[in-house]
Amino acid sequence: MNKTSRLSPLPHRVAVATLVVAPVSIAHAEDFTPSQGEEPRQALELNLSEGQVFTQNIEERTEMGQHVMGQQMDMEQRMTKVIVHEVQSVDGEGQATVEMTYDRAALHIDGGPGMALEYDTAEDNAEPSPLAPLDGLIGQSITYTVDRQGNVDEVDGIDGLLESMVDAAGEMPAEQRGQVMGMLQEHFGEEAIREQFMHHRVYPEEPVGEGARWQIDAGLEQPVPIAVDHRFTLRERGEEHTVLDLESKLELGDDAEPIQSGPARIQLNLSGEAEGTLHLDAESGIVRELETTTELEGPIDVQMEQQDQQMPPIEGEMSFTTRTTINATDGRPD
Repeated sequence: MNKTSRLSPLPHRVAVATLVVAPVSIAHAEDFTPSQGEEPRQALELNLSEGQVFTQNIEERTEMGQHVMGQQMDMEQRMTKVIVHEVQSVDGEGQATVEMTYDRAALHIDGGPGMALEYDTAEDNAEPSPLAPLDGLIGQSITYTVDRQGNVDEVDGIDGLLESMVDAAGEMPAEQRGQVMGMLQEHFGEEAIREQFMHHRVYPEEPVGEGARWQIDAGLEQPVPIAVDHRFTLRERGEEHTVLDLESKLELGDDAEPIQSGPARIQLNLSGEAEGTLHLDAESGIVRELETTTELEGPIDVQMEQQDQQMPPIEGEMSFTTRTTINATDGRPD
């Protein structure tokens, strides 16, 4: 039996845009002076081994508020991802080739009466859903290379992942399929996937000891340009874990393009702060535990277009609060 299309492009686009922006968990510290910390100082880096397998369980909860024309709209989103990483090889410089496979994805969106969506790839989803492309993630693998500082170089397997997600949406006209593919490419294409790895760049370039402080600047482009300033402090170094405190600053670039959502063009001008704690495995450098809270807020301008006519812009305010946790365990899921 042929499947009919289960994808409604607008709700899926709104959900994905929120997912990509909100989980970037990073914030501020104005008076920040880098230092290598106390003696003894040791390298803090990613030290993967061939054949090593670990599973990440990622939980993200976002509360969004939007105030436009005197109306308040609140939305809550909860996302779960279970991802298995298997190290294929490690060269003499410590650069590892890793296969990353999606094992589970679950998404709950509550936007008020009549605007609730829930989907879990671990369950039997017989009813049509705009979140059906999540099924296409499961079992799909991406291969990436990563060096000791957490810099990701090559990323392969994106085309197969995108095709699988579009197929999971069901049959649709070729024109709509192309539109869906373009939308998914924006958020799950090579550049977008590469940028998602960037918030795992936590390693300093020099040996460090307790009390060390270092800074990592990063720039994201999807779905809008974001300047990210990570600032780390090495709080504690033990036999099993190294504990880092994170403060960062996040600000959308002045050249951020508006987000198109149906007839609405939404110009965001958000900035924010966050803080968190990371526990790194003392031997491998893997992020074993991560907890962060992010707060973003700022004005938005909404430009409606109807029948080739532009309506007067609508001004409003938007805010996000996101809590992210990551837990990594050795081996595959049970």
